[in-house]
Amino acid sequence: MIFKSAVKIARKPNDNFNLDTEKLLFNRNNSIRTSLLLDTNLLLGISNYMGETIDPRDNKTLAKYNLAELVNLCMFCQTNSVPYALSPGFCIPEVAPDNFEIVRMRYDDFFVLHNIQLFDCIETQSATPILETQNILSLPADEIKFKALPFLYICCMILVNITEKNKLPAEKFSQFMNLIVEYVGYFSEKELLVQNSTSFPHSVAINLPSVRIGFIH
Repeated sequence: MIFKSAVKIARKPNDNFNLDTEKLLFNRNNSIRTSLLLDTNLLLGISNYMGETIDPRDNKTLAKYNLAELVNLCMFCQTNSVPYALSPGFCIPEVAPDNFEIVRMRYDDFFVLHNIQLFDCIETQSATPILETQNILSLPADEIKFKALPFLYICCMILVNITEKNKLPAEKFSQFMNLIVEYVGYFSEKELLVQNSTSFPHSVAINLPSVRIGFIH
């Protein structure tokens, strides 16, 4: 059995890694605990599912939110004594602060509903409680703008690589700088180095300013 939709693996292009029963059993036999990092859509799917039904036999709603494979995966691990861990903590900051409590409650109730026995990992007992996780939208406006900068830089990089893919490296880099000036307003050396390496992948890198953070007026 291959679990394709329950787990999204970060991987290189054309690298077709699948989490299947063979891999789970291999990990078990080698005393390896399989850790599953849940995507935000999966976490919210659980919350939405629990908001619609409390019937564990409601396979239609389970499939609607793409949760059937997750349940099958957990049941397989439980039945075959495969050590595994579900980690929703990475996507919790993306949940609106007002929904924290209900999402947490429905997450716990979902596994109880399907007779999946989970317990808190001992390594995380001293971690910050889930409800104290600070959502970026709860920060002051100026701090939100500053923390959003890496995301804006990445958007500019992607836009240039898509729209200017047939241009010369120098033209790509120039367009990237134009976008930074127009939409961001200031830059950092780190992002310039990253864009430099993508614009000039097979060339000698150009010299960049030694200023770490500068303002563009």
